[in-house]
Amino acid sequence: MKQQNKSIFMLLSNPFEPDPRVYKEAKSLVNAGFSVEVLAWDRTAQWPPAETLDGIQITRFRCKGQYGGGLSSFRQFLGFYWRLARHIRRQSPWALHCHDLDTAAIGWLFKKIFNIPLFIYDAHEPDYYGHFPKFIKYWVDRLEAFVARQANAVFITNGLQAKKFQRLHARETLTIRNVPD
Repeated sequence: MKQQNKSIFMLLSNPFEPDPRVYKEAKSLVNAGFSVEVLAWDRTAQWPPAETLDGIQITRFRCKGQYGGGLSSFRQFLGFYWRLARHIRRQSPWALHCHDLDTAAIGWLFKKIFNIPLFIYDAHEPDYYGHFPKFIKYWVDRLEAFVARQANAVFITNGLQAKKFQRLHARETLTIRNVPD
């Protein structure tokens, strides 16, 4: 009998230094018997391309980029997404756990293209891109609503987000607070 693939890929648009929320979630999954690989974007090439931390595999893609570049960063995002796609296609994970909206939309597309059974959207922030111009914010809000409806579950941080994602018709939400141990 073939053992079920229990690998989870966490998509992250920062280098995982480690990011405390991502680390705690990944460590909990490793402790529960899952194989977890964090696929991170190292925009400055300052971190090891691959390492293991407390049973968590970390793969960092070195693609030059800047933080907060808005639309001017679009090409850099495409480079990161292309590297993610190649890695995911080769490995065929059981689940994609996408941290923040900038990896969730492409994560949904990867779920469809590569036939990945489980797609999680982890919304760390209550209101993405709230400082953007209204026109862009409108489209970002539409994108988040779409992703929330497509995700098998949305992980949130507080009650305000619970109300927001209920309005967006998310299938299921799970509150995981951002608090120290």
